[in-house]
Amino acid sequence: MQQSSTNALFTSILVIASIFICLVVAELGLRLVDFSFYWPQSRSPDPITGWSAKPGTKGWQRIEGAGYVEINSDGWRDVDHSIKPKKGSYRIAVIGDSFTEAVQIDLDDSYWRLLEKLLPQCVPAIAKKDFEIIGFGVSGYSTAQELLVLENRVWKYQPDLIVLGFFTGNDLLENSRVLGGDAMRPVFDIKNGVLHKNMDFLTSPEYLAKSSMFGRFEMWVLGSFRLAQAVALAHYKYRLLSEISKSNNSPVNSVQTEPGIDVAIYAPPIDKKWRDTWELTEALLKRMYEEVENHGAKFLLVTMTNGAQVHPYREFREQFKKNLNIPNLFYADERIKQIGIKYGFDVLNLGADLQRFASETGVWLHGFKNSAKGIGHWNENGHLIASQRIASYLCYNHDLITK
Repeated sequence: MQQSSTNALFTSILVIASIFICLVVAELGLRLVDFSFYWPQSRSPDPITGWSAKPGTKGWQRIEGAGYVEINSDGWRDVDHSIKPKKGSYRIAVIGDSFTEAVQIDLDDSYWRLLEKLLPQCVPAIAKKDFEIIGFGVSGYSTAQELLVLENRVWKYQPDLIVLGFFTGNDLLENSRVLGGDAMRPVFDIKNGVLHKNMDFLTSPEYLAKSSMFGRFEMWVLGSFRLAQAVALAHYKYRLLSEISKSNNSPVNSVQTEPGIDVAIYAPPIDKKWRDTWELTEALLKRMYEEVENHGAKFLLVTMTNGAQVHPYREFREQFKKNLNIPNLFYADERIKQIGIKYGFDVLNLGADLQRFASETGVWLHGFKNSAKGIGHWNENGHLIASQRIASYLCYNHDLITK
């Protein structure tokens, strides 16, 4: 009986040791092949914006395109910047979502990093300036979260110009607690035209779980072990395939549609949910502009594009419009432009210009080799052409980049 117990104990120890050795070997193997996965590390609970990446977070994003992401000492995908600007420099703060964080490509290929190199090519009087651009982009952020970033995180850097990257594809719906659907996201409510910050997310089960001791331990495990990131990657791919399957079964499945983009953006709102989110978005943009004005800075809103808007083939775009029974693909962009006119701030719509470029050249501005062409985020071509168009706009409207 004693011999049997000893053998069982020895067997258990051997099994545990074998499993441990296998895990160690697997972990070392993943490190040798430079495997990592950034996304699960990027959603640490944040009491102001809902989530953010912790300073020093590093990892690859290879689901769509490929970018090695390094978070600086202040919590942004950017190099470190001194708090106090250099004498004579002109600082631009770029706020946005995944198009601005641009984890699909190398940081230096992002539109705003390229913009820093292009602006000195303006007229000589402007070229003498030392332009410094600071990135405040976080994937998944809504206009409401970007407003909170502006109010709480940006001004210590004393920027002269605020550029807001607005993605009509999902920024509108993410501003709505009804349409947005992320329990970690702070929102604003609007009553009688007045905005009220709603921080109910702080008591949501998701946020409380992330903030708990177990949640913090889970984030530590994800940040420390590649095996944990591999498991997270498998789970992420499963969810992504489910979203694509739902998208393929949409009413417009005869044309290519994208997960996460609601076709309601292409036409005037026909229900209360979308009328409310347009009213809320307008109020958020008005408050953001007033915030910028109160700090003596200047403001430019740039509308990004989605794949259908700048698809290289006219036949595709026409079929897309026919299926949706819409006259053009730029309703949301044009409405944002009118909001800017109403309140007096600059709006640059990139859509029509980038569509023209894609049609004339046949160049794909969205999509990567490891993802479908024409959907998803800007590739290197998209960022390059966008940076050139933004630079041209700023150089022509040089009052925006002169003190």
